[in-house]
Amino acid sequence: MKFARLFLDQIALYRMILQGNFKEALAVVKAYWHFWLHSGDMSRQRKKIKPKSVKYLKGFYNHSIVLDFYLKKKKRFSDLNFD
Repeated sequence: MKFARLFLDQIALYRMILQGNFKEALAVVKAYWHFWLHSGDMSRQRKKIKPKSVKYLKGFYNHSIVLDFYLKKKKRFSDLNFD
């Protein structure tokens, strides 16, 4: 999931540069640096916390809303399948 997010961030970064939004592009680059410099620390902290699984909790959507919106053309919240 991390790599999908980074891929989408790169697409957004290139788009910002092409549109001339250099301040926003710089913010994305800074976020990359922070992520890579602190990824070890974040990983250790996440292992300590171990969040509870929300996979089977009622009311949580366990799929990608972005993919459902663009690929499956689900435009309304009521179109989402929570199974």
